[in-house]
Amino acid sequence: MNRLGYTGLLIWASMKVIQAQNLVPNPDFEDFKRLPCKLNEYLVQDLLTDWFQPLPTTTDYWNTLGSDSCFLSPPVPDNRFRSGTGSAGLITAYYNAGNASEYKEYLEVKLKEPMQKNKFYAGEFYTRSRNTDFYENDLLVSNNLGLAFADSIVWDYRIGHPDHLLMKSYVMALDIVPADGQWHKVSNCFLADKDFEYLLIGNFQSVNSTVVSRQSYNYTEAVAYYFVDDVSVTPLGYDISNLKKEVAFCHDQIELAVNASVEGAIGYQWPDGSTGSVFVDKMREDHSIKVKIDFNECSYEHIFKIDFKPDIDLGPDTLLCNEESILLAPPYPASSLTWSDGSSDSSKHITTSGTYAVEVPGQCPVSDTIAVKFIDCPGFIPNVFTPNNNDDFNPVFEIENIRNKVWSLQVFNRWGDVVFQSKKYSNDWDGGTLPEGVYYYLLYSPELDKRLRGWVQLIRGSE
Repeated sequence: MNRLGYTGLLIWASMKVIQAQNLVPNPDFEDFKRLPCKLNEYLVQDLLTDWFQPLPTTTDYWNTLGSDSCFLSPPVPDNRFRSGTGSAGLITAYYNAGNASEYKEYLEVKLKEPMQKNKFYAGEFYTRSRNTDFYENDLLVSNNLGLAFADSIVWDYRIGHPDHLLMKSYVMALDIVPADGQWHKVSNCFLADKDFEYLLIGNFQSVNSTVVSRQSYNYTEAVAYYFVDDVSVTPLGYDISNLKKEVAFCHDQIELAVNASVEGAIGYQWPDGSTGSVFVDKMREDHSIKVKIDFNECSYEHIFKIDFKPDIDLGPDTLLCNEESILLAPPYPASSLTWSDGSSDSSKHITTSGTYAVEVPGQCPVSDTIAVKFIDCPGFIPNVFTPNNNDDFNPVFEIENIRNKVWSLQVFNRWGDVVFQSKKYSNDWDGGTLPEGVYYYLLYSPELDKRLRGWVQLIRGSE
């Protein structure tokens, strides 16, 4: 065998291996049961091998082998499909008299073998917009044509069936596919969420999430119609298990190195334009970072959820009055917290003296302790006292519980002048030589950081 023949054999063998990896049966729509002829005469499953439509909308099958007199022969003779003679066609957006509708069309097929949950796959298909003279309506172009997957058959012919499906697209045309007569490749790498058995093609986003552009304005109806060809879902050998979904950013870290390294990747793209496999993050708060990882077959977008772990500060040891309380609320969910009493409450409403401690174990362990003490604060404060009354009743300005802690007292007249003050009041102000009248006081405890304001009337009796 000559060198050229040997090389050709290797290329052929390599192509056969790649083709064998495709989990999609009849991926180029070449295998058919019968050729299409009249519009909507048959359902897709009546025409195509393996493929069917999950909803009773009017998904189409096209094949250039059909008679030229048949409606479903290609409208322009030189408009051939990407490979072979067959292709599918479906509507991704529909407008009537300027009003958007959720009507869309879909294809579905059972995979050759189920996908495996958490395994890495490449999804790919080719699409081309129709010509403006295809139907008697105007041409729209749209985005969002994509591939979705299901672990059981999606088949809804019930009464009152929907005319659209809202599902997660794993491969999707994010930008509008233009009406330029060219076949456009749509591809993506992804992790399988389940052991998927079925593949679906269509627009699985709502009409409000679909971007459309109108290309002509001759009819009241306008549709975005796309041909689809050469669909593939291929298992990949890359190991992306090291890509974490959540990354802890500890409070004592100045920056965080986010690692997106995957053996076999050929490039990385981060939001700031950097292209290394490691991204240095300095945003000390909860947020997300998206990285695009390029492989030879396709690209994969991975989102790192950065979980900032703040320190816990319950505050300084605290002295409070008995009628007061304090709320201890660490910035963590209850499931993360362990209090000294064994509970995992999200917060503690403290009303009794004691020492309280909380901790968050794990990758970024944090903890704190606070001592809280409650005392009797000034109780009854009279609003009148009567020195020089010779009856020993209210001879001084006496405040209940004033001797428990240091309280300063300032007394003011009605003009705001300080007429009495004591740094440590001991219930010993008898009015001095001040005349009768109303006076204003300010009690202050630096230890409690508490101020009490009020007024008191000084009444003198006869000597």
